[in-house]
Amino acid sequence: MIDRLQAYQQYLESMASKLSHELRTPLTVVQSSLENLQSESDELNNHPLIERANDGLGRLKMILANLTEASRLENALKTTDIESFNLPDVIKGCVKGYQQAFDGVHFEFSNNTEHFMLQGSSDLIAQLLDKLVTNAIDFHATGSAITIKVEENKSGCDLCVQNIGPQVPESIMNTLFDSMVTARSHTSDTPHLGLGLYIVRLIAIFHGGTASIKNEDDRVSVCVSFKSTGY
Repeated sequence: MIDRLQAYQQYLESMASKLSHELRTPLTVVQSSLENLQSESDELNNHPLIERANDGLGRLKMILANLTEASRLENALKTTDIESFNLPDVIKGCVKGYQQAFDGVHFEFSNNTEHFMLQGSSDLIAQLLDKLVTNAIDFHATGSAITIKVEENKSGCDLCVQNIGPQVPESIMNTLFDSMVTARSHTSDTPHLGLGLYIVRLIAIFHGGTASIKNEDDRVSVCVSFKSTGY
């Protein structure tokens, strides 16, 4: 049973790469066919069916972009140059950007250290935080703040993003960082494939860290714990 579960997990983790490869060619065919139809007839340019087809094509291209991001990251981690960087500085810079980029969303930032060195890639850590913040924004209660924390402890440092909102079902708590798993039950215009937290896990592991999620009273807290390197 363990072997079968491991094989199934490997299958899920490779699915993003396989799907992105298989979808690229048919999407190109559909896009070129629509463009040819519109170029042959001015009446088709604003036809409701063509508009719906273009909208659907746009969603499929967004799905492909998400799949490709996960696949590229898996490959990029194998060749990423290792650098030494100060984690609090990277997070503070990102938070300033979020405050400007997300109008109407209030961010609270706290940290108990100005110096915690990591070995890895500051760009990847910024990408990890982007995923956590985007996830928190999607689920946060309107008008509530999103809290970003950097807290050093005896064994290392925790990077946490918290939002007030729906609790995560206990049944999927341990699988949310796997590929193609999502807690979203609502529909939206933006496709969600359950790859955001999977990317968080990949980047965390690359930096020797672990990712976790837990319900805290009226909020959800997603944390990445890094071990002290001694630098």
